[in-house]
Amino acid sequence: MRPKYLIGCTTACEHMPTCATCGRRKAPVGRAVGPESNYCDRDCPGYTRDPYPGHLWPGELARIDQETDNVELLDSALQGVESESIRK
Repeated sequence: MRPKYLIGCTTACEHMPTCATCGRRKAPVGRAVGPESNYCDRDCPGYTRDPYPGHLWPGELARIDQETDNVELLDSALQGVESESIRK
């Protein structure tokens, strides 16, 4: 299960449109990008204008879902091991 703050997220949250002012792709809202990056960020006047970026990096939601699935599988496996230990 996803963290509560990501429950309503979809791939639309990974939207990284091109800035009409500088022509670079907009970094996700609230995410830091290095000074050497080639992303549009809040220093550009076009960053806060339409089209607006999402708050996640592309592929981040799928990665989070995969990590969550892995943790749930591990928890399930550990519960099985604990049950076997208790029965012995």
